[in-house]
Amino acid sequence: MKKMCLLAHALFACAVFPVCGESMVIASKDKKAEIIIPAQATLAQKYAAEELRDWTEKMTGVKLSIADDSGELPKNAVIIGNTRFTEKLLADSKFDITKLGEDGYRLAVRGSRLLIVGDGRSEISAAVEIGALAL
Repeated sequence: MKKMCLLAHALFACAVFPVCGESMVIASKDKKAEIIIPAQATLAQKYAAEELRDWTEKMTGVKLSIADDSGELPKNAVIIGNTRFTEKLLADSKFDITKLGEDGYRLAVRGSRLLIVGDGRSEISAAVEIGALAL
């Protein structure tokens, strides 16, 4: 668990602060991301989205909305799980979700979109840790 927390700290810093000339803003007065989950999201993915929304609101005062992937992909988004957008957004990295293993997850930034991909339970861990670390 301690190792996972350290990894989350490092990945959170990469996801929120400038990386290769880009930065990711999840919530501010002027800009807020929408949390996107699969249309057939698991209870764990729904819970992860709710936890991230709640922690973000505590941290910023901005309440993010949660939507499924049946609509258009928002310009600013936090994508939780394997949505219909995930594969295309991660295509450049040759990422294979099946190789994450139990409790593994991956955070990736693509422009103004943060992806949290894992086995369901690990997506909860990542979402909660991202919120908690930012407080």
